[in-house]
Amino acid sequence: MLVEPKTYFCDYCGFAEMCQAYYYEEPVSMFMKSLKRGIKYRKGDVIVTEGEHAEYIYAITRGAVKVYVGDEICGLGFPGEVVGVDGIKNNQYTSTLVAAMDVQLCQFSIKDFYSISQVTLDFTNMITRLLSNVVIDKQEVISILLIEESTRRALSYLRMMLQKYKRSGVGYNSFLLPVTRKELAKMLGLSASTLNRALAILIQNRLISIDKRIVTIHDREIATD
Repeated sequence: MLVEPKTYFCDYCGFAEMCQAYYYEEPVSMFMKSLKRGIKYRKGDVIVTEGEHAEYIYAITRGAVKVYVGDEICGLGFPGEVVGVDGIKNNQYTSTLVAAMDVQLCQFSIKDFYSISQVTLDFTNMITRLLSNVVIDKQEVISILLIEESTRRALSYLRMMLQKYKRSGVGYNSFLLPVTRKELAKMLGLSASTLNRALAILIQNRLISIDKRIVTIHDREIATD
């Protein structure tokens, strides 16, 4: 169920550069009409569906978003990241987005990209940088998935998750795992049994601890970053 917006977290939004320029410093009415801030979804709510006509891209400011292709989970979106950009090319989403927990998003209209670029100085460059950041985020995940040793792969992904949550001011060295272990295994390209063994090794070596779905990383480099 969609919940009416009440709060905003602009510092952690993927649209921050555009909003600073065209919402706060020198407001552009077309931009402001194309942007909707602080939209909230409850855990399990479907945000967009694969095959649906693409109207918006979404910046995550709180929580996490599951990304599905078909019935298979293939990734997560974290605070500070932008999702839904797969719909830009052919005006159709190629994945389904589901709230992994209660989330807050800002949405921006895809159809208004060109019109806004005609009345603003640097909008096209800002969109280019935004899309570049999406690519960089995906490359980070790919580099982790290329790690052959399952224990290192699991630890690297958990470290990445913690860093992304910390970026939005959530937690110190702990976070709520937004997926089940089965889903995490699927995203990491591991069997459930292999992931469980990897996590058991990490716990035994006191690199992490897990209490229900609260993951704590005992890593000085991460904790002091």
